[in-house]
Amino acid sequence: MEKIMQYLSLKNIFWYFLAYGLTTFAVMKFMPKEKRQKILTFTIQGSFLDKASALISLVSRNIIMVFSLFIPFYANIYLIITGNVVYIIGLVLATVAMWQFSRVKTDEAITWGLYKISRNPMQVMGFIMGIGVGIIANNLWLWILTVINIISSYPMFFMQEKYCIEKYGQIYTEYMKKTPRILFIKGKK
Repeated sequence: MEKIMQYLSLKNIFWYFLAYGLTTFAVMKFMPKEKRQKILTFTIQGSFLDKASALISLVSRNIIMVFSLFIPFYANIYLIITGNVVYIIGLVLATVAMWQFSRVKTDEAITWGLYKISRNPMQVMGFIMGIGVGIIANNLWLWILTVINIISSYPMFFMQEKYCIEKYGQIYTEYMKKTPRILFIKGKK
């Protein structure tokens, strides 16, 4: 039991996931209900492979969070500093993206702010936070799970885009032509 309690300490990376969860909760607390629902809406339009990838992404994310309870910070101060900088950049920009998303009417596509540099800034910043935590922990299994999560999340972008094209039409199609799917990676329509 003592060994388990050692693992569940303040030195574990779980606190980074908790910080993101609390930040998300705080931002969403001040949003109207319909805007919270818009952020939390998960589109299920897509092929079997898209849906399977989304499930793998969800499961891998949950495994990472549970696994993080048992992963301590890596002892190298340079990795801790670098990882914290990467994590904080991701956290701040994810929060900004969430706030910007909440500012548009529920029947409008968001095409301004961070959404001008990525069609999926909340998810991309989530990936950046995961990379930051991976640097801090310097744990092979965490890196493997993070890479699985990032790769399996990518097909969800296609499902979201299909949904947005159906909902917002030509406005969203034009937006897709000008804005990268992920930072600096345009992708095809």
